[in-house]
Amino acid sequence: MTKETTPRDLADELKSYLYPPKPGEQIDYAALVTRFNDLCRAAPRGVPDIACAQNEMANHLLVLAESKQDKVLVKAALKGLLDSGRLGHHAACRFVKSGSIALEQLAPMVGTLPPRQRLHLLQELLRSPSAEEKTLMLWARQQLAPLSEAPPEEVLSFLDSISHTGDSLIHPIRNTILSGTFPAWLAGKLASTLPRGEFSSMCRAVHALESQDAVRRMAAFIARGGAIPDAEDIRLITEAGDMTDASLSKAFQMLLGSGEETSALAGVEGLSRLAWPKTGQGFGLLYKKYPNLRAQLATKAATLPHACLMDFLRSLGTKPRLDVLTRIFTILARLDPDFALARIA
Repeated sequence: MTKETTPRDLADELKSYLYPPKPGEQIDYAALVTRFNDLCRAAPRGVPDIACAQNEMANHLLVLAESKQDKVLVKAALKGLLDSGRLGHHAACRFVKSGSIALEQLAPMVGTLPPRQRLHLLQELLRSPSAEEKTLMLWARQQLAPLSEAPPEEVLSFLDSISHTGDSLIHPIRNTILSGTFPAWLAGKLASTLPRGEFSSMCRAVHALESQDAVRRMAAFIARGGAIPDAEDIRLITEAGDMTDASLSKAFQMLLGSGEETSALAGVEGLSRLAWPKTGQGFGLLYKKYPNLRAQLATKAATLPHACLMDFLRSLGTKPRLDVLTRIFTILARLDPDFALARIA
């Protein structure tokens, strides 16, 4: 049985070509890099082996770019770096800042990269502008201007990646995206129905963009039943939104009163994140109405503010109140055994 090629195999293969260099051999670096990136994109997110392979590949690709054998090779290396996670983005930025290739020669290479990759490169270049790099900063802003009209799917992919990696969108990139075609495209998408995976990607994009208009549209989409957000979607939306904005609160209240337990649980979880004053009463309502949710609600109650927790407990009878308190105490005992032992003693 033939062993399936992994990203680690391809990173090792590139390493074997570079150390020591093999200038006489005809090696299709571009094909190798493309295959590597395709395998990484196809893999589930957050797999440690993939992240390690990407980091190793980024180091090798930087060496490849700095070899300056020809423009095709440099472009292939840049494409690989800009699809190899945060370390790859940093390495691509470092290469451009090194001045190994003049900016006028670099412009045509960068201009033909996929828009999502150009956005990643410019996110790094423009992150910390300095007076000493005035020419480079001007060049980067010139490269950024046309990306306001980039295909929205490419912008979505970029924003999704920014949110997933925990990065923050820099203002020049954010302003460019908001002044372009993406907001209208996003509004159109949120006016229709979306598959589960695409909805989660939209949540990550809204989280990265931190646009209150986008958050309100997302709230309206949820309120009319366009999708049931999971816990991660709720975290993203509430972090991006203004907690005092009524649109999110109304959307989650509609889920809470939907009559369907998955939607209701999502609603009370969203309201909890917004610090809705009646969250405790919402927990009590669901605890009585949906027996299947009781274990989850009792667990989640451990994170409620004190006032909301008291409202929740007051809404329950003696037996269910004791059950909830027992579960909360069990959670605290696991987190802090000394605290639990002191209370027992």
